[in-house]
Amino acid sequence: MKTFDNVAKLKLATLTTGQFVETGGYYTKGGGGAAKYLIVAPQAADGYGDHVLANGNVAVLQNKPNSTPKQWGAIGADGTDDDFPALEAYMLYFFDLGSSNEIVIGTTNLDSGANYGIDGRLHLLNINVNGNGAQFT
Repeated sequence: MKTFDNVAKLKLATLTTGQFVETGGYYTKGGGGAAKYLIVAPQAADGYGDHVLANGNVAVLQNKPNSTPKQWGAIGADGTDDDFPALEAYMLYFFDLGSSNEIVIGTTNLDSGANYGIDGRLHLLNINVNGNGAQFT
């Protein structure tokens, strides 16, 4: 399986449909957000979980129900608002799945020690947010 250092390098690639590839991280190799993708024919892509490649094909994030914000580009490192669009795309994916899904803070989803920057209003409709000591202000 072909591995790319990060999503930016993946997006420069010309890959064929049916191929599986991996990234070593979202922004930097080893920096969080390593993921597996399936290459499909051109279709809509949000640019956070799924990415349009140089030839128009799309890299589709695999195992989305168990994905983390880091795999969508929300690293939660410094609390800047750069995380907002990625975190919003991540949560909208769960909203589209229906109300039986949960976003869990401190386990496989949102990192309890991360500092996610949200510059805007994040609507959490039909989503349960759970976590020991979780705070939203």
